[in-house]
Amino acid sequence: FHSAVLLCQDDSKTYGLLLGIRAEESVNRYRSVARRQGDNWITPSQVKPNVYLCRPIYDWTVRDIWTATYKFGWDYNRSYDKMTKLGVPMRQQRVTVPFHQLTYVNTWYFPKIWPEFWERALDRVPGARAAVLYNHTSLYSGIGRPKEGYTWQDLIRYYLSRWPPRERKILADYIQSLIRSHYRYRKGPIPEDEPGYMVTWKRLALIAKQGDFEQRNTMYTMLRSGEGEL
Repeated sequence: FHSAVLLCQDDSKTYGLLLGIRAEESVNRYRSVARRQGDNWITPSQVKPNVYLCRPIYDWTVRDIWTATYKFGWDYNRSYDKMTKLGVPMRQQRVTVPFHQLTYVNTWYFPKIWPEFWERALDRVPGARAAVLYNHTSLYSGIGRPKEGYTWQDLIRYYLSRWPPRERKILADYIQSLIRSHYRYRKGPIPEDEPGYMVTWKRLALIAKQGDFEQRNTMYTMLRSGEGEL
């Protein structure tokens, strides 16, 4: 991104950088386009005043993407066909860096779609085999309700207490920022777990449990499990 901005050298011209991000993809991307009430798909760059960031598909759903691909005959990566044949839900289909905080949940189908690549990965990537074994267990997905007599806030404090001081502060600050964001844009209290809400107590507890240091993995986990939607 910054390299692209630096290519816009002529200050007498106005440039527009087209970005393919969608609000549905993560909390951070949703927040980046929800800060403005109007024209939130095109915003001035903070790097250069004559460069604008344009997000023409910011409000597209994954279904919109495939509808347009079919309607206009756009080319696409055929790996998606293999994922569909395996029964991978549309929202979970990703062709991206395989071993990443966001994508480890999809490693279960790597051996089936790209077997030769997977055999090489097992020899070169520490933890690759463990990712397949545990990515669908409670270690990485889902969270239960607080025990009787305890609140979601108690559960959040418990999970935060298990982190080292530095990581604990990062997560606590992030959770506080999401709480402030809720009251800035929503009327009423934070729901326990309500589809259509970006901030719920269940989601905040999941952040405290999993350690969402890139501030986006929790949204992907919720969409993957069908527990939330934009």
